[in-house]
Amino acid sequence: MREYFSIRRPDINERKCFNCGSNQTRTAFHSSDKHPYKVWRRIKGEWHCHNCYCKLTTTPERQKQKNANRFKYKGKYVRTQEILRKRTGKCSRCPNNIFDGSCEYTQFHHIGEYVDDDPMANTVELCLSCHSKETYKTTLKKRKWHPIKDNN
Repeated sequence: MREYFSIRRPDINERKCFNCGSNQTRTAFHSSDKHPYKVWRRIKGEWHCHNCYCKLTTTPERQKQKNANRFKYKGKYVRTQEILRKRTGKCSRCPNNIFDGSCEYTQFHHIGEYVDDDPMANTVELCLSCHSKETYKTTLKKRKWHPIKDNN
C-alpha cells in the first residue's frame, strides 16, 4: 500500500477546533431522515467549530475584505480588480473619508450612461450620505410627476 493511503483522516468525534480548541460543535439534523450530524467547517485546511467559523467569516471586517472588489452594476453583482485600483476611500463631493472615521465605507455612483465593456466607466466615489442624495436626484429626473389639480 502506498504511503499516502496510510494517512488517517481524524474521526468526526476526534476533531478539535483550531481556533478555540473545543471538541464540541453545533449538531444539525438532515431534513429527510432526522439523523443528527456535527457541523465542522474547514478554513485553509484547519477544522473550526460552528461558532468560531461564524465569528471568522461573518464579521464586518471580513465582509469588507471579501466584498472589496464587488459592486452592483445594472442590478447584478460584478467582481473586478479595477475597483480596487480606483477606490481611494474618500468621498468626491464632501470631506468624508474612511481614514478619519467620518464614514464607514464609500460607494461608487454611475453618472450618465452605463458602458457594458467597462462597468467602472463614468463612476465617482461617494460616501453613503452623498450617494443616497445623488441617487435621489437621478430618480427624480427619471420620474414624471403629475401634480393633482384641485377642481374647487
